[in-house]
Amino acid sequence: RYRLPPPTPDGWKNHGDLVVGDFVFGGDGFPTEVIAKTEVFERPPGFNITFDDGFSIFAGDDHLWSVERRTRKRIPMAYKTDGPKRIYRETVVLSTKEISEHKHIADQRLAVPVSGIELPEIELPVDPYLLGMWLGDGTAASGQITCGDPEVFDYIVGYSVGDDLTKERKAERRTVYGLSEDLRSLNVLNNKHIPPVYLRSSTEQRLTLLQGLMDSDGHCNTRGTATFCNTNHDLILGVEELCHTLGLKPSVRQHVGSYNEAPYPYWQISFQAYKALPPFKIKRKLERCKDGARPNPRRYIVSCERVEPRKGSCIQVSNPDGLYLAGKNMVTTHNSTIITFAGAIQEILRNPE
Repeated sequence: RYRLPPPTPDGWKNHGDLVVGDFVFGGDGFPTEVIAKTEVFERPPGFNITFDDGFSIFAGDDHLWSVERRTRKRIPMAYKTDGPKRIYRETVVLSTKEISEHKHIADQRLAVPVSGIELPEIELPVDPYLLGMWLGDGTAASGQITCGDPEVFDYIVGYSVGDDLTKERKAERRTVYGLSEDLRSLNVLNNKHIPPVYLRSSTEQRLTLLQGLMDSDGHCNTRGTATFCNTNHDLILGVEELCHTLGLKPSVRQHVGSYNEAPYPYWQISFQAYKALPPFKIKRKLERCKDGARPNPRRYIVSCERVEPRKGSCIQVSNPDGLYLAGKNMVTTHNSTIITFAGAIQEILRNPE
């Protein structure tokens, strides 16, 4: 929490570099203003909190978290209605130290909600779907794209597309005229990565970018698990961040394959695909997505372990619920010591005894 950069509408910014007036993302995904910040704590005690997707984040003892926990509380007056009689998950605010005292067994884990980010539409130099297609299956040095699903070429807008250059093969390779010049302006020719401006575009634009990547170089199995594989680690990091911005919960694994008897690394990103937020456009892949939307996506806490103290600071945001997103996985966390101290000072002023 103290050391990992929070996402901001302008990209990533070190936590220590935030100042009052900067914007981060609230728990609802919309930008929220930083309205206060503490001085740096020299050696605050704290814990490493690790989530079920493998992401860990450091937080001080008194840092607050809005978490869901299991319960079986009766709903008042529920016996007079035909609805449920108990609630089985409740939201509470706990400190990191209180979380460390919880038993993180599989069926009793605390959880924080998974949230994406919300930003307005912006003008982009290349259509997001086309850029995604090229990043997935395009020739690195030109505007040519090779794909085994000719359907993808029907979704290209704003450019003329040449005839198939490899009619003797199952996959089609076509030239998108004028694309190479626009790719050069984005500095992605022979340098495949997702430009930062695309990662801070609107939800629809980012989803369209993901669809281009997944239609060209992705897969969906019969259980609705979508997978993107690539040997380009910079591209993998961009796709992972893209998934987080959309409120998905991707898992990333590294593997080692072989080519001409030589080992080479590649990475695999997986997440559950739902038709309410479809990561595909082409029909055969879209049909394998699960119906509806993912129900109550959560990030579960699997451990909270004491670690060596580190330097840190805390911020307060303008959102009334005090929630904001932190770290590369955009974990939902809470206002910290500022509010805790302010509340204590108010109580002392009310009752000096």
